[in-house]
Amino acid sequence: MAGEKTLAYNVLLNGLFKVLSLIFPVIAFPYASRVLLPEGIGKVSFAASVLAYFTMLAQMGVPTYGIQACARAADNKEELSRTVHELWLVSLVTTGLSYSIFFVLLFAAPKLQSDRGLFLAMGTMVFLKVIGSEWLYQALEQYSYLTKTSLVFKAAAIPALFIMVRGRQDYICYGMLLVFASYAPGIINFVHARRYIYVKFLGNYHIKRHVKQIVILFAVSCASMVYTNMDTVMLGMIKDAEEVGYYNTAVNVKDILVSLVTAAGMALLPRMSYYVKKGMEEKFKEIYKKAVHVMLCAAFPVAVYFIIFAEESIALMAGPAFLNSVLPMQLIMPTVLLIGLTNIIGIQVFVAMGREKDTLHSVLAGMAADLALNSILIPLYGAAGAAIGTLVAEMAVFLVQYGYIKEAAGRLFEGVCWKKLIKACFAGMIASFWIKYSDFPASFTLIFSVILFFGGYIGMLLQQKEPVAIELFCRAGGVLKKRKKNGKDGV
Repeated sequence: MAGEKTLAYNVLLNGLFKVLSLIFPVIAFPYASRVLLPEGIGKVSFAASVLAYFTMLAQMGVPTYGIQACARAADNKEELSRTVHELWLVSLVTTGLSYSIFFVLLFAAPKLQSDRGLFLAMGTMVFLKVIGSEWLYQALEQYSYLTKTSLVFKAAAIPALFIMVRGRQDYICYGMLLVFASYAPGIINFVHARRYIYVKFLGNYHIKRHVKQIVILFAVSCASMVYTNMDTVMLGMIKDAEEVGYYNTAVNVKDILVSLVTAAGMALLPRMSYYVKKGMEEKFKEIYKKAVHVMLCAAFPVAVYFIIFAEESIALMAGPAFLNSVLPMQLIMPTVLLIGLTNIIGIQVFVAMGREKDTLHSVLAGMAADLALNSILIPLYGAAGAAIGTLVAEMAVFLVQYGYIKEAAGRLFEGVCWKKLIKACFAGMIASFWIKYSDFPASFTLIFSVILFFGGYIGMLLQQKEPVAIELFCRAGGVLKKRKKNGKDGV
């Protein structure tokens, strides 16, 4: 296995890949929300949430399991090819099943019938997601390739957005572009796979060896999907597209922030699986505890900042028509921290240790909490009720996982000084809070408040000699010195 430099490089590239995946949503949503308004955005969001269930069924737990299975076989091309073929065969069956159910519901459910064109256009996401096989490239640590292909398709979708989405009636075009930007690289991925595996029939396939873990991870996906998407679906069923639009705007901001704070996470899974297989327990614990520490330093201030500046963020991202999204956004922001933690524990640590059942138990707890609260709160409070349900669900997931992680891998927050993080957040708040009540445009307020808040936060961390902040600062300084030296040598 490669050394720590390679791991750091992979973490950086996977983080870049995740950040690039946000380019189209970040650029597209402010424009689309102003053209399509809450109703149009709500229709597309509702369709995407419904189709997410069919995508989950088609993938059947393969994305997470595939990384682990392919990483184990990475040194043997024939065994790797056989593993990939077996997982493709599983996906072929589950994709057929998924589409069969989808078409039955499309013609039977009134809510789906009313926007059949939108559902048919966006329904291609199921097929494209399955054939994309990102799990193969992640297992082989081909993050550079994933980053490049992602960038090409998102760059192509941006000018198409301004050409195709011109009025409220163009919401189907917006849905199609969302699918193109996010899932069309799957076609290239499928063709490109021949560089790493044999495409010929190999025989001696043993699909049964994958079934147990795939089923467990599928159950995890099911439970997780219920409490992460059911709020949008229930809002669409109980309320209307406009309420979905308000809620989804808050969720979009949250999803962008979650992607940023968990950006490098999945790059650790192949390496952690390797350490577990080799019995390198101390190395395994060292990596996961540092990942928790770094994530806390990133996610905690992000959640605090966007609770304070929620109104300005919504005004800039979606416009004044979406100000009803402010309260749901403030309620849902703590999930940025909670999801960051459960991503490390449930996906990286438990999957690497072969303890997928612990992850399943936690998401089942979250699903039960979310369904119960949504049933009560959505009819009463709409988008705000859905946000409360999501927050409580993520808290339930974390609490269950926290109980398991203490038993499996020791203290989760070892080395983390919460007092330093809280003091640093207060420093950021003091530095930036005044600008909220100044008579500046939302864009100006956000730009300067970000500089002041995070400048104050980072400065206080360094002043307190917080270990992670000091380490990152020293590494950044080392990189700059190296570049400066290389520049002089090249003169």
